[in-house]
Amino acid sequence: MPFQAELRKSLALALLLPALVLLGWEAGVRLAVLDPIFFPPPSTLIRTALRLSASGDLPRATAATLTRALLGFLPGALVGIALGIALGVSVICRRMLEPSMAGFYSMPKLALLPIFMLILGAGETARLALIALGTMLAMTIHVFDGVRAIDVGYVEMARNYGATPWMLLRKVHLPGALPQIFTGTRVTFGRALVISISVELVTGSPGLGNMIWLASQTFSTERLYVRVWLRSGCWGC
Repeated sequence: MPFQAELRKSLALALLLPALVLLGWEAGVRLAVLDPIFFPPPSTLIRTALRLSASGDLPRATAATLTRALLGFLPGALVGIALGIALGVSVICRRMLEPSMAGFYSMPKLALLPIFMLILGAGETARLALIALGTMLAMTIHVFDGVRAIDVGYVEMARNYGATPWMLLRKVHLPGALPQIFTGTRVTFGRALVISISVELVTGSPGLGNMIWLASQTFSTERLYVRVWLRSGCWGC
C-alpha cells in the first residue's frame, strides 16, 4: 500500500543517519582513531545496557524518572491549558498575566529549586512543584498561540448565533486549540523529563540523573553514554 511504503521509507531515512554514525563510531574505535576510554564503541554500550537492564538498576532508575516527570507534568499541563485559554480569550487576563509569564518562562527553572526547597522542604514536593511550573509555563504559551490562531470569523459567527461564553469555549476555542495542545503535550513532557533529570543531578534523588552523576564521578563512560542515550530515547522515539 502507498501509505505503508511511505511509512517504511520515512523510517528508513530516519534510521539512516544514526546507523551511519554508529558504524563510523565503531570503526573509529576499531581502527584506533577514537579513544575507547572517552568513546566506548556501540557494541560495548549495547552489552552495558543489557547488563544494567538484567541487574534491574536501569529499569528502576528509568521508572523513577518517568514517574517523577509524569507526576509534575499532569498538574502543570492542566493548569497550563486553562491559563492558555484564559490568556487567549480574555484581554484583561492577557494584560495582567502575560508580562509575568514571559519573565518566569525565560528564568532558568533549576535556579528556583533552592527557593522551592526552602518553602516546601527538601522532600519530593519541591521537585514536583518545579517540574509542574516548567510544564505549566510551556503549555500555557502553546495553548495561548493555538487560541490566538483561531479565525475571528468563527468566533463572531458563533456569537451571532447566540453562543454563550461557555459554548464558545467548548465549541470553538478548545477544539481550535487542540492541535497546539497535542504539540504542547509532546514538547512539555520532554521539558518535564529534562527538569526531572536536572533535579536528580543536583539533589541526588533516585533516577537517571543520579545514575548519570555517579557514572561521571566514577569515570564509567560506557554507563554514562547508556544513560544519556536512554534519556533521549524516553521521549524522542
